Amino acid sequence: MRTQVEQKRAKRKGLVASRGIRGRQIGYLFSNLPISTERMGDLFRVSSKTVQRWKEGKFSPSHDDVLERLSRVIEVVELGRKVFTPDGLEEFVTTPLPAFGHKTAIQLMAEGDYDKVLGALADDHEGLGF
Repeated sequence: MRTQVEQKRAKRKGLVASRGIRGRQIGYLFSNLPISTERMGDLFRVSSKTVQRWKEGKFSPSHDDVLERLSRVIEVVELGRKVFTPDGLEEFVTTPLPAFGHKTAIQLMAEGDYDKVLGALADDHEGLGF
């Protein structure tokens, strides 16, 4: 029987596989998450050169940790696109917010705290603000 952690990992892997994470999806993130290659590397804990290779389609992410991070960042971007205009999403992810301890959403995601970012987006989507 699978542990809860294994079940979550399998679900995320399925989610990532169903989305076909490849260079196009990295391009999607670059188009919709206005950060540099270096910052994207920090977000996924890989080098900027690796991110560039993904973007160019030379390689695809394969490590479980990276696939999980990609899946979570895509969740953030997809919800963010529902809540904000492209400029609004850029402001949301790059502006230090009191609700985030005066950190940016990008910083929180790099630390692995996707739930706080998703929660703030969900609250804003429901009109509760963050």
